[in-house]
Amino acid sequence: LSVWDRQEIDLTVEVSDALAQAVENRINQKRIVENDMRLREAQRIAGLGDFERNIDTLALTASSTVLEMFDRHPGTTIPFNQFLACINPEDRRLVEKEFDWVVSQRSGYNIEYRIVQANGEERIINEIGQAVVADNESSYRIGGIIQDVTINKKFKDEIELAQKVFDNATEGVMVTDVAGTIEFVNKGFTTITGYSGHEVLGREPSFLKSGRHNADFYDNIWRS
Repeated sequence: LSVWDRQEIDLTVEVSDALAQAVENRINQKRIVENDMRLREAQRIAGLGDFERNIDTLALTASSTVLEMFDRHPGTTIPFNQFLACINPEDRRLVEKEFDWVVSQRSGYNIEYRIVQANGEERIINEIGQAVVADNESSYRIGGIIQDVTINKKFKDEIELAQKVFDNATEGVMVTDVAGTIEFVNKGFTTITGYSGHEVLGREPSFLKSGRHNADFYDNIWRS
């Protein structure tokens, strides 16, 4: 091969390598974008997002899911005074004291507060953050997640209320699985039958016909 031929080959190899690298970079960029989109969609569904706060001003920079909670457009930074204005007045002082502590101690925190949106709807927010050293290693920033827990909180409250009603009902109540195995009984059941919860869990209701009570008693239980 001539010298010129070798130069052409070397140039072709270099061009091919550069093209291959460009294609690989493009594929990686596409994957990063796709992964970011999937992450944002997962955050939207879960009602949570990531955020960052300036340790000095406490200004809030966050993902679109979080900004939507506060009636802000994507890419918006929320000054701390505007953030406080969104919070239910009854919770505002608690939030201020929490952030005073975080700033002074450079610590982590987990706080729950209520915000009032522009449409007047109240949402319950859980914010978990941690003061960490910034990229330049000469200052701090706060990073973490914010989640709208309104539905979860209300569901939990309803469950707790139902539990109280269940526990304090004077009637005996028994809960079984689809196979008929006892999973739970209330205090009324214990009072009526004389069996404690740990004595009946995992057993079938038929064990009640054990001779401790007559047939009329069990007939009354099943009719109720």
